Amino acid sequence: MCEGVPEPQPPPLVNLSSLVWNGSALSLETSLHPKLPITVHLRLTTPCDLDFVVVAEQAEQAGDTIGCWSREEHYGALQSSTFAHYIIERDSIERDSDRYPVGYLILQDVNHPHRNLQLRRIVVSEKRRGYGRAALRSAKQLAFATYGAYRFWLEVKPYNSGAHSLYQSEGFVMEGTLRDCVQLNSSHQLHQEGHCRVSLVVMSILRPEYDAQAKCLDISS
Repeated sequence: MCEGVPEPQPPPLVNLSSLVWNGSALSLETSLHPKLPITVHLRLTTPCDLDFVVVAEQAEQAGDTIGCWSREEHYGALQSSTFAHYIIERDSIERDSDRYPVGYLILQDVNHPHRNLQLRRIVVSEKRRGYGRAALRSAKQLAFATYGAYRFWLEVKPYNSGAHSLYQSEGFVMEGTLRDCVQLNSSHQLHQEGHCRVSLVVMSILRPEYDAQAKCLDISS
């Protein structure tokens, strides 16, 4: 905790069989391999976490797959009732009692009148270890169980095939394409290749689809 800086308030307490919320952190254990359970913990981001957030985002942005916010914009999201900003942590291999950050995620429109909640951003700094999928599953449970969403949606760039495949495998359905909706700056690699704008693919999962998916997982477990 940063001395003298108020921490964001946690969302309401919920009781879920696979979810642990103790007022400041949420844990989800997901077995992507029968002998290797992957556990991630979500806790609300504090101002002290912003150095990590900015560095992780800049590293991800170098791959041209996400946008990039300033430190001030992230701090503003911490103070806003529209956003919910979370740090993704995993347990330490060496000392089970310790955790350290492996990414962050941002939810937007958590109080949307029509219950349309957006996964504004998800960044995982340790790739190909299952943390991204585990964090996405945590985000879905937050969206539907904690924030009461009916539609959980996101935008992904067409050339980000890895993210597109992950979202599709987790039940997100492609709704359509926002054609040439993002103006690229002159330093962007695609701009230098002659492309001034880029499209965004809209994907979503609805509450009935999520409930059916959860039921199937319960039956198969």
